[in-house]
Amino acid sequence: MLNAMIWALACFGVVAADIALSVVLFSALGVASVFMGFSIDGLDIQLLQAVAQTASFLMALLWWRYLWPRSFMARRQCAHPLGGGARGAWKRIACVIVIGLALQVVVGYVTDAVLSLLPEAAADYSELVEETGMGDTSYLAVLTTVLGAPFCEELLVRGIIFEFSLRAFNPQCRPLWKRRRRAGAQDGAMVPWAAPSTWGITAAIVLQAAIFGFMHMNWVQGCYAGAAGLIFGWVLVTTGKLRYTILLHFAFNAGSYLMTLLWFVNTPFDVAITVAIAGVIAMEPECIVLDEATAMLDPHGRREVLDTIHRLNRERGMTVVLITHHMAEAEEADRVIVMNDGEAAMDGTPREIFAQVERLHELGLAAPDTVELMQRLNRQGEHLPLTAITVEKCADALYRRFGAEGK
Repeated sequence: MLNAMIWALACFGVVAADIALSVVLFSALGVASVFMGFSIDGLDIQLLQAVAQTASFLMALLWWRYLWPRSFMARRQCAHPLGGGARGAWKRIACVIVIGLALQVVVGYVTDAVLSLLPEAAADYSELVEETGMGDTSYLAVLTTVLGAPFCEELLVRGIIFEFSLRAFNPQCRPLWKRRRRAGAQDGAMVPWAAPSTWGITAAIVLQAAIFGFMHMNWVQGCYAGAAGLIFGWVLVTTGKLRYTILLHFAFNAGSYLMTLLWFVNTPFDVAITVAIAGVIAMEPECIVLDEATAMLDPHGRREVLDTIHRLNRERGMTVVLITHHMAEAEEADRVIVMNDGEAAMDGTPREIFAQVERLHELGLAAPDTVELMQRLNRQGEHLPLTAITVEKCADALYRRFGAEGK
């Protein structure tokens, strides 16, 4: 029992080691920024994530290569070769890709359907997505999501944590460190234990899936990552090869971007919003109230909803009350009211409200990105207007300040 607990704790130790590596890396980067005279806050979040992901991948690769000779996968490949030749390999590849894409579609529909019933949770998650750059379509973001995450996370979770999970639930899988021996030269693996039991494999799959969900650090991603982790673990046990779980993870993550391009992007949440707005137009009311109407929508869908709201206001004369956590959505409003604990903490035009950046920060809110940019430049000695809240006005102000001086 004690050994089982130690191996189970070792699974979480892998996560702790990965977190500690990121902390050390960013601390070192912070120290370097002081001596080199640049601000770490000004660095692209996707660049920082790519650096942390690379460091995590290298650590996991070295760790996994050490474990490999004594791992379940090494034993599985020797005892149960897949066979089928090149044709069989291509069939497995096609099957794994289809499973990954189908899993992404199911996860997308279910997640949106659940969040449509929980508007506050949807708003919080949408804000988290925007702050952390998830769903960003820049080249670096796509690269880290579609390629970086599968390699890094599969090495950590399916390569290391799953191995430790097997040892936690299968005593016969624990290496006899002082008496291990090498297998024959034909397989090159070390064979210190017997094959794990069926229930032990099942328990290990569940444990690694739970830890995989925990690693995502928010309950929305944690739930669907944990569910996906069960499928990933099953594929690993079935094939005995980490390459197939990496490919499955790649297809799953790539599917999130493909869904924004194909017709089935219209998830239940998108359809519900479209039907609701169509119903509003049919009734022609004098006033409509929209509570987090753009939560969980991608940038394109959010823009479409906001354009529709603006048309209702300007062309049909409807009064629109928009409740949102996204400050950028309030840029074109006539009046902005900031609520705090049930009371109106701020009231005025967008230019009046967003110019009070420090006050917004005190209330736990951020100003539009354009205003935050102006504020950072002003802290460095510039004198830029905080009332330039739109992208066009911000660009014009920056050009007048820096363009004429050739900076």
